[in-house]
Amino acid sequence: MAGEAAPDPNPVLLRTLVDAHRWTAALRKGTPLATIARNAGHHDVFIRTRAPLAFLSPKLQHAIGDGTLPPELTLHRILRRPIPLDWQNQERLYGI
Repeated sequence: MAGEAAPDPNPVLLRTLVDAHRWTAALRKGTPLATIARNAGHHDVFIRTRAPLAFLSPKLQHAIGDGTLPPELTLHRILRRPIPLDWQNQERLYGI
């Protein structure tokens, strides 16, 4: 075989990013958090802690989608600390 293997996105991180966008869109439309959580089959705190992924920098979101994140950058590592609002600070913190 010639070439390099295509990177694989982290399925948990990718699914959570997609969910975070869906949840924040519902919140913007006025859907109560409790309703979103119930519909998703999760508790409010689960949604609240993961929804900020929708506000990751475009560069980070792209890396999640195409699988080019460093392998040690997992959902658990991202959620361990508050996500900075500034995109450059996010990229520095997560090594992108």
